[in-house]
Amino acid sequence: MKIYPGTIDVAVTNYLGELIASEEVHTPTSDPKTVASEISAIVAGLATPTARFSGKCLGLGIALPGAVEVDGTIRKSLLGWDAVNFKQLVQQGVGLPVMVDNDVNVLAQGHLLFGQAQGRQNALVVTIGRGFGLGIVVRGAVYRGKNGMAAEIGHIPWTMTADYCTCGRSDCIENTVSDRAALQHYRMRRGESRVVTIETLRERCRQGDPDAVEVFRIMGREAAKAIVSLTDVFAPEVVILSGEGLNAGHALTDAIYGEWSSYGERMPFRPVEWVLDSWDNFHWARSAVSLVFDELIFPGAIKGPVFGP
Repeated sequence: MKIYPGTIDVAVTNYLGELIASEEVHTPTSDPKTVASEISAIVAGLATPTARFSGKCLGLGIALPGAVEVDGTIRKSLLGWDAVNFKQLVQQGVGLPVMVDNDVNVLAQGHLLFGQAQGRQNALVVTIGRGFGLGIVVRGAVYRGKNGMAAEIGHIPWTMTADYCTCGRSDCIENTVSDRAALQHYRMRRGESRVVTIETLRERCRQGDPDAVEVFRIMGREAAKAIVSLTDVFAPEVVILSGEGLNAGHALTDAIYGEWSSYGERMPFRPVEWVLDSWDNFHWARSAVSLVFDELIFPGAIKGPVFGP
């Protein structure tokens, strides 16, 4: 499952990771207990005679935005949750093994198993959308750091602004690279207070609205600078760019590639492959099955720094 503000995307797979069934469930996400109860109902529905498949459910992998500790405690999530042991809440209701992780870590894990990072030893998965996310693959495993709190690129100090990040600071890069930042900058450029949805703003960008285009160009250039810094540190084989923010179109991606190229010309000794990931909510949900694979199907595999302290 992939949890967004307002929705839960569900993907059921077999042992090969092949998608068997999928569903989008709308539910309030302000209360984690309500979401946990909804998940219990979804899992119960999988065992009914009307389900579109048969067989035993091995476990449940859950991806959600925010910092996730190894015990399943959520910290400073875009869902508005903080210090919530969501794994424990869900475990009480489903009667199955439950694994919970940051959504971008899960996406990186999914790319290792099913996607563009197969066979790679070192890769970066960068997402742009509600936040600015990062998944790090080192020696063929997702790197999570001490207590699972690594790769929070969205909260590195960047530029001091008048806005506060979801973490409470006012200098995070997510104040520049995120949906929230795009909407704020667009309103400032237009000099208007009228609320525009992010979907509308992306559509205006695709249609060539000059203010919308410039907002995403600025965002792309700032994102690229951060990605250049990451490649300097990790020297990955591939950078996989993903996230719902890519729906803004070429203004964003061209700005990222253009800014990257301006630095890349001075780094001919470090070639990096770029992959533009297709955006699909269920791709993220399907990737969450990798948590089940790691913990229940291949528990003895050498996985590197995954869930350890």
